Amino acid sequence: MISDSCSATTLFEELTVENIFAFGSSSRDELSYSHGRDSLLRMSKTDKFSYLNYNFLNYDFFLNKDFKVSDLMKKYSFKEL
Repeated sequence: MISDSCSATTLFEELTVENIFAFGSSSRDELSYSHGRDSLLRMSKTDKFSYLNYNFLNYDFFLNKDFKVSDLMKKYSFKEL
């Protein structure tokens, strides 16, 4: 389960299901940061967290079926997010 919004991980606070990986772009009272901007609409195109996950799933994961969730976690860095 992936959530990308301000205070994203709060969506998982009541989650009691076993064997579920929950990823959030920000903790309680934290912001989610934008990636790219549409000059016509004058708003952000996507959040950095979504952009990073999209690229991982569309390139790394589909090109190498041996990738695991732990490989996705290695993609996250403070600098990129």
